[in-house]
Amino acid sequence: MTSGNIFESDLDFVVSSLLSKWEHLRDKKVFLTGGTGFIGKWLLGSLIRANQTLDLNCKVTVLSRNPEGFKNSNPFFSTCKNITFVKSDLRELQPAEEKYDFFVHAAADVENVNSQIELFQNCTIGTIKALEFARQTEVQKFLLLSSGAIYGKMPASKTEFKETDTLLIDGYTSKSAYSLGKISSEWLVSHFGQTNGLHTQIARCFAFVGPYLPTDKHFAIGNFIRDAMANQEIVIKGDGTALRSYLYSADLAIWLFSILFNSKSNSCYNVGGSTPYSIAELANFVAETLGSEAGVIVQGRPLKGATADRYLPSTLLARSELGLKESFSLEKSIVRTAEFIQRGGLL
Repeated sequence: MTSGNIFESDLDFVVSSLLSKWEHLRDKKVFLTGGTGFIGKWLLGSLIRANQTLDLNCKVTVLSRNPEGFKNSNPFFSTCKNITFVKSDLRELQPAEEKYDFFVHAAADVENVNSQIELFQNCTIGTIKALEFARQTEVQKFLLLSSGAIYGKMPASKTEFKETDTLLIDGYTSKSAYSLGKISSEWLVSHFGQTNGLHTQIARCFAFVGPYLPTDKHFAIGNFIRDAMANQEIVIKGDGTALRSYLYSADLAIWLFSILFNSKSNSCYNVGGSTPYSIAELANFVAETLGSEAGVIVQGRPLKGATADRYLPSTLLARSELGLKESFSLEKSIVRTAEFIQRGGLL
């Protein structure tokens, strides 16, 4: 069994879970930015699998700065005749003669930037370019992948963020570039939709786990899985009290396509898991689940009387309006991610 089998079996689950909904894409054209990132691979993979399984004749165009490098490193994503790659930086995207039906804006490069200004520009200028392209190509539906980071620091009185909550971003710190960039992108999408008659939707993405999640970046659960698989100590530099919840990547794809297919215009939904875990609890759970005996080291100590940092979404709106749910437990999510890595996936 190869890592691809795990990923592809999950794609089969995504396709079967949305079986009747895929008709929205029959004979349609989709433009996707960010298709080579973690979330983008799940969106693109699901589109490929739906095309293969249901013969949708859906044509997908993927924007990438290095399409050949991506295809060479990820052969699965070059196996569908209906997938076309366009080589360009989003900020330099040129008008196209071809018309599109759907635009999914999933680009959010936070790694390959030289400054906070460039990070902010990636969000704002990139979104403006995407919206201009959508207008020029007569797109009918535009989905923006935003972030839970737009809410800012959760006050002690709250246990989760709701879509209607007041945003609490500190606009005077340099570290707010990403959050402010995503807030600006949301405003641009909403304003553009209302003034140009474009059906717009926003998905505020929180924390996830699954195949293709980087294990050497700023994603704690990915790093924990890497260390546990190597039977190495999991080291937490902070105090371990921060709270997060996780949604498995197959569920993530189902949620995002459900928003694209079913949500009303100018809508916004949180996308994430519902069960909170402290970082220390998560590290110990990952180690236990994967049979690591190396242990967990928490270097920091919580301050007396301090409220733990929390990054937790309320997903009641998505569940009640779109009928969404979580199909994978955290334990199963960790095991499947580890199996993907062990059998040939990225580490």
